[in-house]
Amino acid sequence: MSTKDIEAEAPKPPRLKNLLVDPSLKVQPEIHVPEPNFGWLSEITPFREGTFLHPVTLNPDIAQETYRRAGFRLKYSPAALKSILDHRTIILEYDPQGFVWVRPLRDDPLREILTDWTFKTYVIWSPYYDAYRLRQAGSLEFAKRAFEHENVRTLLRNFPGQEQRLHTIRAGGKVNVTLYPFQRKAVQFILKNDGRACLFDEMGLGKTISATTALLELVRLGKAHRALIVAPNAVVDNGVKS
Repeated sequence: MSTKDIEAEAPKPPRLKNLLVDPSLKVQPEIHVPEPNFGWLSEITPFREGTFLHPVTLNPDIAQETYRRAGFRLKYSPAALKSILDHRTIILEYDPQGFVWVRPLRDDPLREILTDWTFKTYVIWSPYYDAYRLRQAGSLEFAKRAFEHENVRTLLRNFPGQEQRLHTIRAGGKVNVTLYPFQRKAVQFILKNDGRACLFDEMGLGKTISATTALLELVRLGKAHRALIVAPNAVVDNGVKS
């Protein structure tokens, strides 16, 4: 038997019937198939009077594969695909308190957009805030890739646009204050310990002046370049003037 004969006898794959999802999300032309033969198709698409309706949150990839198994080739009009994409869009919103909130762009339940595995892996309900958030803010990139792998578009909101550049401290020529002997002693103590020190002087004895003087001296010596200063508003001017 020749190769041509073998190819002639080989069963040809069934010809798929083309279907189109129109802007109303109806599948056209209408499909009339006995319900027992629906199989997996009936589990993901409602059936009303011979017409399949495309759930707006249904993953297009899953829909196309399911219809293919049922013998149909599914296509989408641009308007239908845009509508589905809008409903399959999730907003990840940054909260300075340390949370990343997860919200659908449209009024759709998240469970209808994400698979059960992705939902349980990355999303958690916060009863106090009455909203969904990522289980860990640090999983943002992993969650974003997982969502997009499921054909879910992700929009980032209120995230810092770029890393802020920190300014480097430059010490002036000299400190414009005259330190008392006990303040000079405090500054020497701080410098001796390379800045790893605490001052517990009584209120009004010039802890701000002593600490600022020591900081500027550490900068001049090349032992410090940046500083985080946590202070009440009442003493901010003291640090600036010194």
